[in-house]
Amino acid sequence: IGELTSAITSQADRSARGLNDRAVRRLISQRQQLAQQLESLKEKLRPRVAKMMTSGGVSATIGKVGPSLTALKVQRAVLVKTIEDTQAELEEVTREVTTLGQANADIEVRKGEIEQLQRVTDQIGLQLESTALDLTAPPRVTLLEEASVPESDDFIKRIFLTGLAGLAGLVLAGGSVILVEYMRNRLSSAEEIPQRAGVRLIGTLPWVGKTRKGRANEYRLAESVDSIRTLLLNSGRESPKVIMVTSPGDREGKSSVAANLAASIARSDKRTLLLEGSLRNPSVHAALQLDPSTPGMAEVLRGETTTNEVIQPTAIDGLFAVTAGNVDYAAVNAFSRPDFARVMQGFRDSFDHVVVDAGPVLAYADTLLIGQRSDIAIISTMRDVSSVAAIIAAVDRLRSAGVRVLGCVVSGTPDSGPQSNVPRLPA
Repeated sequence: IGELTSAITSQADRSARGLNDRAVRRLISQRQQLAQQLESLKEKLRPRVAKMMTSGGVSATIGKVGPSLTALKVQRAVLVKTIEDTQAELEEVTREVTTLGQANADIEVRKGEIEQLQRVTDQIGLQLESTALDLTAPPRVTLLEEASVPESDDFIKRIFLTGLAGLAGLVLAGGSVILVEYMRNRLSSAEEIPQRAGVRLIGTLPWVGKTRKGRANEYRLAESVDSIRTLLLNSGRESPKVIMVTSPGDREGKSSVAANLAASIARSDKRTLLLEGSLRNPSVHAALQLDPSTPGMAEVLRGETTTNEVIQPTAIDGLFAVTAGNVDYAAVNAFSRPDFARVMQGFRDSFDHVVVDAGPVLAYADTLLIGQRSDIAIISTMRDVSSVAAIIAAVDRLRSAGVRVLGCVVSGTPDSGPQSNVPRLPA
């Protein structure tokens, strides 16, 4: 039984199927038969051995068990013969199992070789197909003419080609600049306002830097602003009391236009208020050199104070101002509340004219709400900065909200030209 167990273990290790191999199952069956025979023999001999051990005297025991010993010898001889036959059969099965294990190993090796040959065959087939396509395809290189050494000097030709390339570069660069400017669609002159935007041109403001400040420029400022003021205040049957100044976007001179316009109206003996309407980016305090920490429009909108308590005098007679104050989201959101109409009515009743410096109309909805409480709106633009398309969009946005757009003021124009001598305050 021990030899059969060793043979079973060896064959199961060598076979790819393990214990499921047919030869292994046969050895296991033989081992089970031998184990059953031994158990049966033990059961037969156990009573006799027990009786011999409990009986008295060796001679008596020998006399009694004499026939039994003979039977046992016969049975032992039979068992020895059976074991020898089984051992011979085991050796034969072991040889068969060894042969089968070697055959299984050879089969696995041959299977791996076949798979490798199949891959090589597939690669060769792909290469053959690619080669066939290359052979049937038209030639990729076509000979146009045979190469030859020039017989004459081509110096003049090289000079001509070099000049032509330089000229083409200049044309390309100039065309690119023109194309970029066209795509930017910037406002290049004041005449484009009525021609391209379809809006009335109210006036122009020249570019006045720090080096150009002086009494002559101040005189031109007074004359220009007064003429624009006259045009605005006589634009209808009734003089507008609330004038909103806005722009399509940032940095287009709206704060300068609003401050200059408010100062000009005050010089005409009109009680005038410059009101901060751009709470997100206030500038009234900077234009009139006022304290920005003083309570202003934000406190009024939140209901923390009254309109009379936030009005501040300025250095210009007749001109007063309301700065932004301490701005927060609640103050900005208050533009859409009904109380805002009451606030604007309070300013309207207290002054002859109110100039509102509002935020960019294309950026914030607050400007539309302020415009609906104003009599007219002025759009401030900047030459070479403002986009014509943005100006048109700003006008359409205001008019769609029911705001009356009087026209545009163009800043940054040259000194020559109509109404070009109107400078502006620094923003």
